[in-house]
Amino acid sequence: MGRHCWLSSVIASFAEHAIAAGAQLGAAIIEFRHRVSMLSRYRTLSLAVALAIAFSLTAESAWGQTTTISTATTSQQSNSVTLTSFTITSTGSITTSGRYGICISNLGAITFLSNNGALSASGSGACGIYNPGSITTLTNTGTISASGGNGYGVFNSQTITTLTNTGIISASDSGAYGIYNRSTITTLNNQQGASSSALTYTNGLPTNYNIIIGGTTNYGQLAGTSLSGTMVFGISPSSTITSSMVGQTLTGVLQGFGSTLSTYITSGTSSSSNGYTYTLTQTPGSSVNWDLTITGGPALTRVTAVAVPSNATYGAGQDLSLTLTYSEAVTVTGTPRLALTVGSSTRYASYVSGSGTTALVFKYTVQSGDADTDGIAVGSSVELNGGTINSTADATYSANAALNSVGSTAAVLVVTTTAPGAPTSVSAVAGNAQATVSFAAPASDGGAAITGYTVTSSPGGLTATGTS
Repeated sequence: MGRHCWLSSVIASFAEHAIAAGAQLGAAIIEFRHRVSMLSRYRTLSLAVALAIAFSLTAESAWGQTTTISTATTSQQSNSVTLTSFTITSTGSITTSGRYGICISNLGAITFLSNNGALSASGSGACGIYNPGSITTLTNTGTISASGGNGYGVFNSQTITTLTNTGIISASDSGAYGIYNRSTITTLNNQQGASSSALTYTNGLPTNYNIIIGGTTNYGQLAGTSLSGTMVFGISPSSTITSSMVGQTLTGVLQGFGSTLSTYITSGTSSSSNGYTYTLTQTPGSSVNWDLTITGGPALTRVTAVAVPSNATYGAGQDLSLTLTYSEAVTVTGTPRLALTVGSSTRYASYVSGSGTTALVFKYTVQSGDADTDGIAVGSSVELNGGTINSTADATYSANAALNSVGSTAAVLVVTTTAPGAPTSVSAVAGNAQATVSFAAPASDGGAAITGYTVTSSPGGLTATGTS
């Protein structure tokens, strides 16, 4: 039997098994049949080579039946159908010495691709992930790497809608980069940089680039080479920025972007993003690198509202309670206070509770002689009084003392009170296991209506109350 006929028998045998195994494997064998048919014209295939190709194609195409890798594998993964999701867990890994770790087929797409483990490929031109198809969302919290000349952690030749990297994407050797974008990446969110090494990037810039900030030593750095196109720079809403970072400079957030930032950044050197305001300035001593300074943002610790006492008339012994709401949790030491104007006198509401939360309570107990007939007034700021109010997230930063959105106190009134006089004409008439006490109301009520009386027997210490 000639080699061509023998190969046809091998192909037919594999095709029969493919039909029994299902359409997915069948697709692989069809591809195998085409490749073997082409090669067999030159009569160069041996049985070992044919079997190796067949099993290789079967392993690659079988990914279409799998959505999770949670153990170590050395097989290249490739899909031939559209998948909703594919995940490499924290215990999973793909390590190949072939061309690709994961190859997205141009015959199918991936809606959600997530790597939480380790993905690596080695060899000249190797790629951790090669995408000639479509990925809607690619997230990396683990490592994606390639080793070998002209290799790439991620090689995109078609479309990635959103790529979020909080792990490591890297490549080593000459001409190697973490990301090589030959087509379209709509949004790149990146935290890799200051705490490890910058994310290296070449060719077409993403449409949008958002730096993810986790702290002053944990933020994204993007190192570009041979860049083309422009991008909008922003700060990711998933960033964790405490008040202590406002005004600080994060160095080298953009590297290799030239001396004129507008060449690549369409939003300019000063802008705002997701509630944060920032300034990009050239790194001192460098003509191509740029630093980022946060100039303001939603995490600035401040009083956002002040709840005042309810509208009422307060007398001696009653509490005036105020609650300050902060933009983030704060920690209190000592006894800060708020200045209140009661009539023409200054009184102080002292801190009583709320440390570690966003709501601090301050109270003042009305004293005898206090009076205010047109409403008390609240000062414009918190007085620390030897204490502190700091951001709980970053204790090195003190909260802004200014009070904002203070409620109206026009109807919070205080009356002048003194101790009422003693009742007169007191008499008691004994009865069966009881006594009836009579008296006349005191001539002076102390400046406020008397609302009740208490009688105490002696001896015995029994008490009775009444309103008249």
